[in-house]
Amino acid sequence: MVERFLRRYLKIDDKNLLDEVIRISTVEYFLKNEKLTRVGDRQEDIFLLMDGIFRGYLTDPEGKDFTDCFGFIPGTPAMGCTRLDLPAQLNIQALSDVAVLKIPVEDVMKLVKRYPEVAGIYNRYLTWSLEEHFEHDMVKSTMSAGERYSWFIKKYPALLDKISHRYIASFLNMVPQTLSKERAKLKKDCDDDFDESCT
Repeated sequence: MVERFLRRYLKIDDKNLLDEVIRISTVEYFLKNEKLTRVGDRQEDIFLLMDGIFRGYLTDPEGKDFTDCFGFIPGTPAMGCTRLDLPAQLNIQALSDVAVLKIPVEDVMKLVKRYPEVAGIYNRYLTWSLEEHFEHDMVKSTMSAGERYSWFIKKYPALLDKISHRYIASFLNMVPQTLSKERAKLKKDCDDDFDESCT
């Protein structure tokens, strides 16, 4: 199972590298609402999503939380920070029961020095993370509430009926009441246009 996961989602083909990663990794399970990491935690392990949904979020001094990202595609890192030498800067919460592949950071850093392929995977994830966060920031700062919700349903259709709407609202920088209005407005527009593909 682990070898198939590494081949399919991390695109690892080197047999020696596969054997080493399998040797140092374990599959770990988290229940819905359980935290994988907390802000300030030392990142001793890398978690790669195998199954389930998680979110990254921050909490302000008043206790209000802000959703920063979602993970639902197998292979997605469930990490509180993109730099492995820093404490976690995000809380990571399971939004469903979650299975991850856990690999110790110390061992990963050794593999980076020995296998250029591992450095390439790490750089690929960093680039992807930067692109995703840049797009999210642009959406929040330049689009209306309706445009933000339309963007979300096109980019994340698999999440619509699987996670709390308050997390979606938080991710889109709006209050839940605004999200409800935008959902109702879109549904009415779709009904008026007889468009069955609308959500």
